[in-house]
Amino acid sequence: MVDVPHAEDAPGSGVPIAELTKLYYAGAWTEAERLCEAILSQQPQHAEVLLIWAEAALARGDARAARERLRRTIRAPLPNCDAVLRALRLLDRAGDHEALESATRYWGAQLRREPAHYALLYALGLASGFLGRIDEAVRAFEAACALVPSNGGPDTYRSILLLRRAWGAPRPSPPEKRQPAITCGRTSMEMLGRMGRFGNQLFQYGFLRLYGYVHGLRVEVPDWIGRWVFDLDDPYPEMPPLRPFDEKLGKMGGFLRPGALPSLANHDLRGYLQCHTSHFRPYQAMFRDLFRPGSRLEPIVSRAIERLRGLGRTIVAVHLRRGDYTGGELFWPAPASWYLDWLRAIWPSLDAPVLYVASDDPSIHREFSEFAPITAAAGESILGAEMFPDFHILACADLLAISNSSFSVSAAMLNERGRAYVRPDPHLRRLVSFDPWSTDVLLSASQPAAPPS
Repeated sequence: MVDVPHAEDAPGSGVPIAELTKLYYAGAWTEAERLCEAILSQQPQHAEVLLIWAEAALARGDARAARERLRRTIRAPLPNCDAVLRALRLLDRAGDHEALESATRYWGAQLRREPAHYALLYALGLASGFLGRIDEAVRAFEAACALVPSNGGPDTYRSILLLRRAWGAPRPSPPEKRQPAITCGRTSMEMLGRMGRFGNQLFQYGFLRLYGYVHGLRVEVPDWIGRWVFDLDDPYPEMPPLRPFDEKLGKMGGFLRPGALPSLANHDLRGYLQCHTSHFRPYQAMFRDLFRPGSRLEPIVSRAIERLRGLGRTIVAVHLRRGDYTGGELFWPAPASWYLDWLRAIWPSLDAPVLYVASDDPSIHREFSEFAPITAAAGESILGAEMFPDFHILACADLLAISNSSFSVSAAMLNERGRAYVRPDPHLRRLVSFDPWSTDVLLSASQPAAPPS
């Protein structure tokens, strides 16, 4: 049975992993299986090889062999939560609910001994979700999020389960969001939803779709919250899988330039893809179209805006990131005093202003009491997308003060009516004006903002 976490998966010398990887990405399943068997005869618990061995059987349509191999796989020490997710997905595809049941019992017993074990909670949530036990899965994911708030995976899977239960399947994309019918290659991001939370995912997905548009590529993504809140019904990743490309290997912004070579074609992108926002500017209209609220979400957030505008003629919105922002080079929380100084300077000149405060700190409104702030999206709540009313109001405000966060930077990029945008500067120690379409997504506390690359 899976034990998470584990000792490092260290292939021994002479194991032909590079050759196996080549066969895997080529979809040469029979040859890959033979090589897997040769490797496993020497290293019977090699996690990556066991997973490829099982996936190859499924790709050939042999569910029985896949189930046998997966049962052997989940008894091996899997290296991390991503490997656990991969194994559970394969079990679900193979229809082996008995093995999934066994996994939930095992992890449940482990958690009774170690209730604050993040990886076990994550794994239990995944297995319970595949079994259709939504409430159990949501509880496990929420407990995992409480332990590690910055990890996107449990938050994403909780959202998907709740939105699917409330709204059913994602709706088809409207014409302006659809991919071209004819493409000349593929690109994907298997990690979408697991590498960062909502704001990060918007940059990842936005980059991917823009890159696909520039180079005529079919964009494939797994389930993520955007399928529900934005009506984005892109194709799922197909077989064979695409070879990964890590953003550390190149300056990503340059790949979006017209005339750039399609170097990322037929690759699965890995990274946050938060290049300088000037690289997104040529595709501003497309970027905004992609992230307009979907047909089920739009009436909900529109009501919140209407109620807010009923309280004043000028919406001033501020976003203060707390929670997982505890300091360091990038994840530094700006003090409320910077925002208060800015508000005091502009407030007398505004026409019937109303202040909206968006934050993951429910007590933050007390620091802004002199401006009678509105919080909690003027009463709207969306189970599974609780952050979206805040996000939408940031994207509709007349004046916007953001935090050093991809969440509010992306909201500023989507804002079409704002007449002033400010953000905290860690060196000047105050809010400064900025152009949402020509800025670093995150400002470093240790060095000034870099020019576009």
